[in-house]
Amino acid sequence: MKKESSSIYTACEDYNFCWDEKEVVRFRRMWTAGESLMDIAKKLGRHVNEVAILVIDQAEKKKIGIHGSKVFGQAV
Repeated sequence: MKKESSSIYTACEDYNFCWDEKEVVRFRRMWTAGESLMDIAKKLGRHVNEVAILVIDQAEKKKIGIHGSKVFGQAV
């Protein structure tokens, strides 16, 4: 039985999770080189959350490996 809802909330609807294949290849190169998530987002002109979702996607598909440094950059 389907539960009725008076309203639906769509999470992250302001983000763009669509990627051009060239962007994905560029992302993989930067990730493999050990660049931080923040630096990758800046270089790709994307919000860090969009890149974080791409990290999850690519890791699940075994397209990227473990990151060689701190994912979010250097610790302060």
